Parts: sequence; C-alpha cells; structure tokens
Amino acid sequence: MKKKLLLLITLFTFMLALFTACTPNTSSASIAPFTNATWESSLESICESEGNEYESSLSMSGGYNYIFPKQYLGCDGYVQYNIDDTGTLAGVSWFYIGNDEKTASEIYTAIQKDTTTNLGSQESLDNSNIYSGNKWETDDSNVLLVSFSQNGEHAVQISYLLKSTDIK
Repeated sequence: MKKKLLLLITLFTFMLALFTACTPNTSSASIAPFTNATWESSLESICESEGNEYESSLSMSGGYNYIFPKQYLGCDGYVQYNIDDTGTLAGVSWFYIGNDEKTASEIYTAIQKDTTTNLGSQESLDNSNIYSGNKWETDDSNVLLVSFSQNGEHAVQISYLLKSTDIK
C-alpha cells in the first residue's frame, strides 16, 4: 500500500518537474529547511550529510531519485533528492506517509505555517478532487506543498524545485 502511495508521490513530483526546466544556479545557501544541500550538491556530499541508508530509483525525468529517512518539524518522514541525467540536483522534497488523517493535516498546517513565515505570501494550488496545496517562489526555486490521500493513506509533501520557468 505504501509503495503505491510512494509511486503516486513520485509521479506527482514528476508532473511538477514538467513545469520547471532545470538550470544551474550558483546560490550557496541551503535549498530547504530540512536539508543542508545546495543546488551545487553532489550525491557524495548529500550522502555525507544524510548517511548511506537510502533507496534509489530511476526518475521519470531522466536521472535518479535518492530517498533517505528524515525528520522534519519533529515528524518522521523521508527526504528525496532528484538528480537529473547531467548530475545536477534538480529538486528536493520531504514527505510524510501515514494512516492518520489528523496527523497528516497537522503536519501540513505546521509546514505551511513554517514556510509562510520563511518565504512570505503563497498561491493556492487547491484541487479538492485530487489534492490541496500551496506554491511559493524564491529567486532560485518553486516551492510546492501538497497533501493528498489514497485508500486510507495520507501524504504530505513539500518540494523545492530548481526554477527557470513559472508553474502555471
């Protein structure tokens, strides 16, 4: 069951990546509050920070996804790094998967509050039939927070995607 939801998260991340063409960036600040990675980080430097306990899979956009267990805002979840076929870090996401809708809702609210505090105003991406979500923009990334459910499992995902075009 969790593999189906993980596949759904991967597909959703791929759909979001379709809206962003990846271009190199020279910012040396960490990408997101749940990682020390920068857009210049390599898999080796990510493993130095996250450890060597990870799963990898082919990315639908070419390249690989690397998934590590990771806590964020006191919640157990996973961090996923998407490294494209040129070896460039193209995106990083943190996600939670669980059976309790209340817990997922609380995590979503905590991440939304924290991200709004750090990045300011947001745009709603709600689609009540499929997911609810928000979008923020920084100088170098599109930040997307989404929540969705499938077969009694609930997922929350926040993604930082290297930006060169806007998400419509």
